[in-house]
Amino acid sequence: ENTVNGKPLYYLTDSSDYVIPDNAGQIILINCTNILVENQDLSDGTVGLQILFSTECVIRNNIINNGT
Repeated sequence: ENTVNGKPLYYLTDSSDYVIPDNAGQIILINCTNILVENQDLSDGTVGLQILFSTECVIRNNIINNGT
């Protein structure tokens, strides 16, 4: 299992209609549709959240800071 700061890494490609589970360490979405990222603490990672070529994703109520 890949982790960032001891928490799971979510790397989704060509996915749709998915809710990211609580306690993610890093989230990368590529070519995704309708993904919910909510109530995550993605602090102190190189990349907390990266979204490429994705649509209708909802990002709300997250903490993302101190990336290097």
